Amino acid sequence: MNHKNVFLFLGLSLLLAFLDIISKHIAFSYFPAIVFTPEYCFSMEKNKIKTTQEQYNFYALRSYFEQKGIQLSHHTQVNSFGSAEEVWIHDRENRYLLLEKEQEIHVYTSKEKIPASFFSSSPYLFVPLRHSKSIIPGFFDIKAAFNRGAMWSILQGQVTLLTAFSIIAIGFILFLVLKNSASRGYMVSLAFITSGAFGNLWDRIFFNGVRDFLDFYIGKYHWPTFNFADTFILIGIGLFMIIEWKFSPKNFTQK
Repeated sequence: MNHKNVFLFLGLSLLLAFLDIISKHIAFSYFPAIVFTPEYCFSMEKNKIKTTQEQYNFYALRSYFEQKGIQLSHHTQVNSFGSAEEVWIHDRENRYLLLEKEQEIHVYTSKEKIPASFFSSSPYLFVPLRHSKSIIPGFFDIKAAFNRGAMWSILQGQVTLLTAFSIIAIGFILFLVLKNSASRGYMVSLAFITSGAFGNLWDRIFFNGVRDFLDFYIGKYHWPTFNFADTFILIGIGLFMIIEWKFSPKNFTQK
């Protein structure tokens, strides 16, 4: 085992993971948020609110809200948030979050505004008041996005599975690093992958999902919103593949 390369791996992994976590904190600090708490909620029967096409019946929705003393105006907007089971209603300055749980739909009403950097998914739920801040008009925005899936929103909602997978992946990489002697290039590529996996793992543990904020687009065509952790993982995989292709396939040598 080459101790210098191991220290390089550990140092670079920690540095990049720190940069990812702090960048999310800084980016999300631009977006004040509304907190939704179970203290301010009521339930509705799912089969009376949603149509066979899984669309919300606005008139039935308004009727349920009126029974609770809440008048929805004609300006009300119903938008998806995170996944098909999570919808939020925007009515002028009021916001209501709808979560589907089996045959019921739970409605959470807003309690107070806090900085988004303090967001915690349990017992609080989060919706930003504004979603983006233009940095390069027509090309790049800072955008508040919350992903309960993996990269490009695959496996949406499978936070526990993805958390377990991240822990296993990081553990496997650490095993490779400590049990084998690898070139410096391999260590750098593995450090990028590990830091990205750790950065997103941090979010899944503390926020029950991943905070994304980098939004590149041209006109109406947007690349899926991502973060530095995603970038580090792709860079690491790319470096790993280049090294495998350019150099000897036996870069790992058993001790």
